[in-house]
Amino acid sequence: MKELFDIPQQDSPRLAWLKKHEIHIAFAEIEDATYVCCGIGNRAGYGDSMDDAVLDWARKNRKKLWNEE
Repeated sequence: MKELFDIPQQDSPRLAWLKKHEIHIAFAEIEDATYVCCGIGNRAGYGDSMDDAVLDWARKNRKKLWNEE
């Protein structure tokens, strides 16, 4: 089926931010948390959800979030 408009596919702002900082999130029960988040930076983030782990990583590495840049 032909599309009405030819619009290129784009990543969401959050996904683009995750790719920019090379964020990787994994399920792991470490330090009383369920998820661990690693990316560009020295410190890992931990949390009970993926979002909590990303927020913890950004706070520890002093990075602005995708909705703050």
